[in-house]
Amino acid sequence: MTDDDARFQLAADAARRIVRQCRTHVDASTLRYAGRLAAASASTPYGIEAAAAAQGQHKLALQWKVAHAEATSNAMLSHLLGLDILLQQGTFYPLPAMPIARSIAEVAASTSWALAANVEPDERAARGYAGLFRSLEKSISGSLTSDAERHRVLREGIVQDLAKSGVRVVRHTKKESPPTRCPRSSWDGRTRRPGFSIRSG
Repeated sequence: MTDDDARFQLAADAARRIVRQCRTHVDASTLRYAGRLAAASASTPYGIEAAAAAQGQHKLALQWKVAHAEATSNAMLSHLLGLDILLQQGTFYPLPAMPIARSIAEVAASTSWALAANVEPDERAARGYAGLFRSLEKSISGSLTSDAERHRVLREGIVQDLAKSGVRVVRHTKKESPPTRCPRSSWDGRTRRPGFSIRSG
């Protein structure tokens, strides 16, 4: 074995170990997900939002974020499993491994943006609504005509319900391709996403 082969083998072994550790961590976190939510204290971001949702405030935003975190955790676990399988092969395949690694990073970035604990409750609610509307827009654009119409009706109903509770939804008519990454956002009471601006509070 040459020095280059030895260095490559060392790097491959380290990569396998890191991926296995990540898989174990995500798997354990997913299994304890419901329990941690139930045990969250009132002073945590989730506790604050759960208490507000119990009073009818921003319940849809919280529901979307909880579902998003669960779905993306499962997606990340699947991506890590795929990467682990590739790394276990006798021949290292760099090309298919890169899209999987990128998918893991995108899932992590999306969830981190949606659930950021260092922003005000109203901003977190706005991000939840923004994610919800983006999901609806993707469903509308990628569905059959009948399903798309059903999603449009659902979207309009949500807009009306939010207006009654003091949440302003501003539509954007400019046609542009949606961004591939979540935007950076500083707290100014407004979160921008393709198609809508959400003002909460």
